[in-house]
Amino acid sequence: MNSYHENIKLIRQALLLHHLDAYIFFSGDPHASEYIADRFQSRAFFSHFHGSAGTFVVTQTEELLWTDSRYYLEAETLSNSLGFTLMRDGLSSTPTILSYLTQTFTSGSRIGLDGSTTPATIYTQWQAELQHKAGITLLATLDLYEEIHHTRSAMPHQSIYPIDLKYTGKSAREKIQDIILMLESEQCDYSLTVPLDSIAYLTNLRGSDVAFNPFFYGYLLISKTGEATLFCATSSLTPEAMESLTHNHITYLPYEELLPYLLKQPSSKIHTSALHINATLYGELTQLHQVILGKDFGQWMKIYKNITEQQWLREQYIQDGVAYIRFLKRFADQEFTDEYQVALALTEERQKLSDFRGESFPSIVGNGANGAIVHYRPTKDQNKALQPGFTVIDSGAHYWGATTDITRTPYIGHSPSTTEKQHYTLVLKAHIAMARTPFPQFATGAQIDGIVRSALWQYGIDFGHGTGHGVGAMLSVHEEPFRINKMNTVPITAGMVVSNEPGIYQAGLYGIRIENIYISQPHPSEHFEHFLQWEPLTMAPIHTESIDVTLLDDADINWLNDYHQRVRDALSPHLTSEIALFLANMTKPITR
Repeated sequence: MNSYHENIKLIRQALLLHHLDAYIFFSGDPHASEYIADRFQSRAFFSHFHGSAGTFVVTQTEELLWTDSRYYLEAETLSNSLGFTLMRDGLSSTPTILSYLTQTFTSGSRIGLDGSTTPATIYTQWQAELQHKAGITLLATLDLYEEIHHTRSAMPHQSIYPIDLKYTGKSAREKIQDIILMLESEQCDYSLTVPLDSIAYLTNLRGSDVAFNPFFYGYLLISKTGEATLFCATSSLTPEAMESLTHNHITYLPYEELLPYLLKQPSSKIHTSALHINATLYGELTQLHQVILGKDFGQWMKIYKNITEQQWLREQYIQDGVAYIRFLKRFADQEFTDEYQVALALTEERQKLSDFRGESFPSIVGNGANGAIVHYRPTKDQNKALQPGFTVIDSGAHYWGATTDITRTPYIGHSPSTTEKQHYTLVLKAHIAMARTPFPQFATGAQIDGIVRSALWQYGIDFGHGTGHGVGAMLSVHEEPFRINKMNTVPITAGMVVSNEPGIYQAGLYGIRIENIYISQPHPSEHFEHFLQWEPLTMAPIHTESIDVTLLDDADINWLNDYHQRVRDALSPHLTSEIALFLANMTKPITR
């Protein structure tokens, strides 16, 4: 395998060969997935940065990596080692990629990217802006990753299997009928589903083509007359999956047959996701068809959990809590000596559960200063011995019917300092602010975000990442399109699942984050109809050793004590007497 600098040299040789001035490596695959298969890891391969978000730009004289605040510290360490320029995305002092390109290159310059892994809307917008502002041509016909990386991974073909109707509450055919109604409303002939989680949701199938995600690579085409065709690795379909597809009147063809199939059809109106269809596919389809770019139907269907899905979420979160309290007992007994052992133990305890289907992301275990690296992940070869202080532990799993995500920040060793207690309590206070506040139906994630952050803003403190993300039902741990952040405008109604994870990060010292998953439910109101509240799905104690009770008001204390009572009631029947006693001690009511 070539070194970083050897690969950069090869990129620059390719730039000369193809008469390009720069090349852009996005973090993407043909479906605009957040997490992608090894085959599409071009940005990670060339930059050596493996965070889930980032864009790498290489010119004849510079290499630059744009990434968001979750990865600033991690990327800075890599930047110092390899020599690329870190561009801290989101800061007012950092130019956007487009601004950098228009300021750096002149009219007649040529910039390349891989159109098959670039969303069509991004390519179209950037192409127009670069041409208009600076006379720069953006080319989407060259895959430098394929050209340079001769041992590139093949397309994954892991088994594709069905998820039982008892977990989904709705058959694939019923979901397809919903799509047909949407097609009628949009006056389109076809719906082309591109996001992998939407395809898994609509077909009631799961796979493992992408690490930590129960998805398979495919496309789903649904016509207004009811025909449904799944394009996937047909050899990967289990007999049970084929039976399920046949039962739901879904035909299946090879993944690579999508474009030839559509180009054989009469000119039609095809509805697809503006955020997910890639530039290459979009360009090919528009030669014959009218492609209507809009919201992905499946994305908006799956964020509203039906009654069956809600029941399984509650059940599986209890089981996840059972595994988690067993882990916490081992942690309290000082069984582990380093971060990696902690991560392994989380998986060990969850694997004991019969419905466990895998981790939902690599466990984040950051002791001390590593906790300030928001998405720090220990490995066998790179991890830190556990030292006194905070340890951020962020982990999750997939089960039949549920996906989980939980963060706790226990304190190891001596008593926390006054500042450490203050920071921990403020994070808890911010978490509780969301958890206990009713809100009107159709409020947005942006409005909820302000409620959470206000507890920190009073002390001049904020955090760079979003407050929360949607969570799927044995689907994405980061489920779009609903999030709780400063920009999200998705209206909230009953049955939506989201994380609540405020944090404080002191670079070089420690991080603190407390995360539960919640589901929106009706809230009785004497004065107004249609209010909602957050029901906690996560069932695990919140550490109390670092709380400064003087910073909590009575409502905060009551919420925490009530939550801990709920956790005890849910978990205790499933625990041994020893673990139940440990849980009881962890969840003792706090007082002033």
